[in-house]
Amino acid sequence: MPNTPNPSFSTFVRPPGSPVYAGSGHALALPRRPAPSIRAGQVTPELRDAAKLEIRRQIEQVITLIRQTEGYQTLPPFADSSNKELARSLQELELKLADRERAVEEREFKLAERERDLAEAEVLLQHHEQLLAASRRTPAARVGLSEEERFALVNLKSELDRQEALLRETREALRQREEFIEESERKLFEKVQEQQEKETELEQRDEELRQRQASAAPADKPATPPVKPAFDEFNE
Repeated sequence: MPNTPNPSFSTFVRPPGSPVYAGSGHALALPRRPAPSIRAGQVTPELRDAAKLEIRRQIEQVITLIRQTEGYQTLPPFADSSNKELARSLQELELKLADRERAVEEREFKLAERERDLAEAEVLLQHHEQLLAASRRTPAARVGLSEEERFALVNLKSELDRQEALLRETREALRQREEFIEESERKLFEKVQEQQEKETELEQRDEELRQRQASAAPADKPATPPVKPAFDEFNE
């Protein structure tokens, strides 16, 4: 059985006599992430606020309608209970909507932090790519840096210095916070210890005062004469 060449492998094998592939001359670059404002499926704050206002307006309309129907004299009992149940359900829905809004705000805050970290990483990646592209365009035999390489290195160094300064500020803030917490704990411990010492001293003074009063009571107290029983003619 003749061996048929593998098409997936033949695409990577250069046939005999064909020229060597010299490349397209374009520098390789990673695809950029789209900006947050043009990403698919992202809801803008204006649309979200408009949706919230519309939901709240509909809830208020239903509650107003329920309150208007409660003023009728011919309202059946089951309709009154249904209106109350519906109003309670709408209030619960409004509370859930408020909780949902808080959760969305927290997620947006975390997403903004992640976007900031990704933006910093992309800036570093761009500087690295500029440096790599400049080094590829520079002949290997030439010693020294080109103007593009110097510019890329300067940008990379400035970005690294900025991130390093930010990291130092963060560490300094954490160190100051730890020192403040340790100082507060130390002062609190000293106050508690001082309070315990005062309580112990007061207890000792109270005990000594009771002992002195107990020892001085028999000597200072005059002897009371015995009480004679009253004369009772029936017991005589």
